[in-house]
Amino acid sequence: MRDFEPQSNDNESRNSARRSVSLRQLRYFLAVYEDLHFGHAAERLRIAQPALSRAVRRLEIAIGASLLERSGRGVVPTDAGRRFAEEAAKILAAFDRAVAEARSSGGTSPPLRVGYVPYLPVDVLTRFVGAIRKNRPDLRTTVAHLPSPDQVAALRRGDLDIGIFPHSVEYADIEVHDLSDGENLAAFLDRRHPLASTDVLTPPDLRNEALVVFPRSVNPIGLELWLASVRKGGYDFAGVIEASGLTSRDLFLSVREHNAVLLGPRWYELNGDLEALGLVVRPLDPPLAMWKTVVAWSTDPAQSLAPLLAAVREAARELRGAPESDVVDDEAA
Repeated sequence: MRDFEPQSNDNESRNSARRSVSLRQLRYFLAVYEDLHFGHAAERLRIAQPALSRAVRRLEIAIGASLLERSGRGVVPTDAGRRFAEEAAKILAAFDRAVAEARSSGGTSPPLRVGYVPYLPVDVLTRFVGAIRKNRPDLRTTVAHLPSPDQVAALRRGDLDIGIFPHSVEYADIEVHDLSDGENLAAFLDRRHPLASTDVLTPPDLRNEALVVFPRSVNPIGLELWLASVRKGGYDFAGVIEASGLTSRDLFLSVREHNAVLLGPRWYELNGDLEALGLVVRPLDPPLAMWKTVVAWSTDPAQSLAPLLAAVREAARELRGAPESDVVDDEAA
């Protein structure tokens, strides 16, 4: 499919479209931007894929720029798309804050605003929210998919209530509680790679290979700490290749394009893109694991969040299977 080029034979229709950009269009575009796949985004949004595609095209017409490059393998954001996504996320966050404030003033409890790292398995999020709702069945939530540093910054600004991310460094003014142990990592590589015929991969097997990682710009400190932990586990690589984006699909595409190796969580095996792109997974010996996943919030939370923190701490304790004594009373905190 060729790249989208806004075209219209009806100038009046085009001018009308350019005057109208809705919040729904922004949310739809950001969903595709995060997933880099119309089908996956449509499923998450619970709408038909053709409707999602039409909404994004209307948005591109409205602003007069191509935001996504489309192909049979998925989509890739253009430079304009990346810049637009940053501003669109700010607009939606500001709108959500305004709605939350209005509901709070009107006596309606605002939703719990949750940050979540895109590459974590979604079951951690669903189990955590389910555990909170045992104590607060009326709780509503909104979820923003953000890297760890962006979540921490949003927690400090008050744009998020809680964040869920791998715990790699200590952050000032942020309280954290463990949710789950780090999942074991496996090696993902092209089925045509010479190492694909090896049942279990060891450090000597991988020493001359290139390692695919997330873009350094997303979390420079976190990436360096993770690479250090990989080396500490006995694994050295000949080089590092940064993927073009944050999704597992971005990582898989870089693996195939560069005939490189990805160290990713075992749950990536469930990703349909793995087979579609011709990749295989192999266990590691000795094993490596991701960092623990934590739930975090500001040590100076908004007043409206205080009543929820008991339920949040209890949910974290339940997911970790910790004894009752590990739960911190809100008044004592």
